[in-house]
Amino acid sequence: MSSLKEKINKLPNLKIFVEQSAELILSELKEEFSIRHPEVNLIESDSILMQLENIAYRKAFHNVALNNKIKLMLPHYCQDEDLDNFIFGFYGGELRHLGEEPICNYEFKLDEALSNNITVPKGFILGDKGTVQSYLMENVVIVAGEISAQGKVKLDMKTKDSDIKTETPISTFPHVITVKALGKFTGGSNPETDEEFFERAILSLNKYSTAGGKKAYEYFCKLADERVFDVKVISPSPLLIDLYILSSDENVIDDVITNVEAVQGNDRVQAFCDVVTVKKAIKKEVILTPTVHLLDLLQTNQVNEDIQENFNSKFKIGQTLPYSKAIKALEVANVYEVELENIDLSVHSNEYLSITVNPTFVEASYE
Repeated sequence: MSSLKEKINKLPNLKIFVEQSAELILSELKEEFSIRHPEVNLIESDSILMQLENIAYRKAFHNVALNNKIKLMLPHYCQDEDLDNFIFGFYGGELRHLGEEPICNYEFKLDEALSNNITVPKGFILGDKGTVQSYLMENVVIVAGEISAQGKVKLDMKTKDSDIKTETPISTFPHVITVKALGKFTGGSNPETDEEFFERAILSLNKYSTAGGKKAYEYFCKLADERVFDVKVISPSPLLIDLYILSSDENVIDDVITNVEAVQGNDRVQAFCDVVTVKKAIKKEVILTPTVHLLDLLQTNQVNEDIQENFNSKFKIGQTLPYSKAIKALEVANVYEVELENIDLSVHSNEYLSITVNPTFVEASYE
């Protein structure tokens, strides 16, 4: 199935666009001037020619500005805030997912143990050495006789993950306390891209159809959480609906499932008689161990990077990888030949592929 971007690229060019270069406009102006004033022989030093050139470039600039204004009225051309406004107005008030804040475990440590419990309150603000802040999601209790305890901290920034460390206490606290990040912030999500937002807006048209439609279920799943990468709707028997969810981040799939379940219980979403179950899509892990014959072994690192890049894209639920495409993905620059066992790369309708490539590189033989 073609992606939305591929479908857009196949659209014919709009005839309403004015596609005239400054050179073409100047040529038309000179021709028209010559018809009106045949007695004048234009040369480069003429002030009239300079004026015509100025008019031509101004008209070309005006045409570009006009084309850009037309694009603002077409969702597959407009971007950012213009796309937000278009979709809100023409797709029933749809709003862009602004992303989720990532979470990290932090340690809160006293200089010495105390005889009573010390509570670091929920909402306690932390910061880095710049302007980035985070806050404690839950009360952290340092038990009497202990000097430390751990709690979850949420970064005040909508992004998939971040290496930022907010280890400086901003909120006032009656005790001297040291804060330490125990890893990186993960489990968030980036704001919806223009393409993702437009694709979901198109899918939103199904929410007006009869409740329980396949596309309607897909739409409400993606509306529930921006981290829903893919949805597969399967009905094993009449009135039974299984929704298989694939998250963009496997570490937060439980949270995503919870958000989807909350939306699916809404009367506007679920058909009266449907029994809906939300499930995790099943991962099918495949390890490819090809033997890659190189024209130059000095290029091994670059070839390996190119191969890994070709297999980095995330597979959707039920998406297979034909053997021929696997071979093609391995045949990057400086590769002479590839040997790969014909491994099963098919999946069931509720599974998704997760491919790891461990190539062995050898020098090509021309015998």
